[in-house]
Amino acid sequence: MNELPKATARVPQTHQPLLTELIRVLQALRKNTRDPSAFPTTNDPLAFYNRYIEFAIALYLSKFRQLYEALATSVEAEQYLVYAAAGRAIIENAATLRYYSFHPDLFALHAAWGTQRMNDEVLRSATNTLDKLIRGNRFTWEAFIAHRFDDLASSPDGNTPSQTKVGTCLDKWYKDHPALRSLYALFCDLVHPNLGVTSLLFG
Repeated sequence: MNELPKATARVPQTHQPLLTELIRVLQALRKNTRDPSAFPTTNDPLAFYNRYIEFAIALYLSKFRQLYEALATSVEAEQYLVYAAAGRAIIENAATLRYYSFHPDLFALHAAWGTQRMNDEVLRSATNTLDKLIRGNRFTWEAFIAHRFDDLASSPDGNTPSQTKVGTCLDKWYKDHPALRSLYALFCDLVHPNLGVTSLLFG
């Protein structure tokens, strides 16, 4: 059964492989998505790290599944502003995940695993870096949840780690794939209030 019948009928034959690939990615995400609700609760540092990694994988699978489902639905319904917003979010999340996947702290832990170089400092650094990926933010969420709206600010609350800027993650990716810069700029223009979004809606 074709998941995108209207889009398949509308899109030129030259672009059909793109729709096929979109459906393939979406089906893979649906198959592999796991419930990320099981946040690790253990006092054993090594077990906590292992479960935190599992939590991070499940979390990002869920995020990408929702974003790709939005992408597919928007293509089918010809809602291209939604398509652009979802596409931009996919690039930003992929850049962030890629940035942390290559982080020196995680590489150091991998290299030390099962050797005499494995110690509390290596494990703690890797766990803190992973925590920054999962809980890092630039917003006072505690104030928001407590309805202290006058205290809202673009900085984290208390012990919550500050997130790495998406621009930093993208810059690292650009070094290996320079063409990505233009692609990301395109998706930004398609959602910002400028000629891009005007052309998208009324071009």
